[in-house]
Formats: sequence, C-alpha cells, structure tokens
Amino acid sequence: MATPPKAMGKTRVELMIDQETYKAFAHICTRKGMTPSVLVEKYMKETAAKGG
Repeated sequence: MATPPKAMGKTRVELMIDQETYKAFAHICTRKGMTPSVLVEKYMKETAAKGG
C-alpha cells in the first residue's frame, strides 16, 4: 500500500539580528497578541506573493 504524501512542515528561520532589536520586536509582538514567528511568516507570504 502506498502512503499519502506528508503535509508541508514548518521550517525554522535563523535570523542574524542583534539582541536589543529582537527584544524590542518580541515586545511589540506580545502587545499585539502574536508571536514573532507568526509575523515573520505573514511577511514572507506577502513577499512571495509579490514576487520579490
């Protein structure tokens, strides 16, 4: 029997940013009720849809 294909999984994105900037970004995300990864994923989808 053939198994069905696996669904697309999540990939970890390694970011090269300084700690001070990341802390500020994470604080803003927390106030908005989201995690940093959710906002990064939304931005990546928008960028991919625009084609650049």
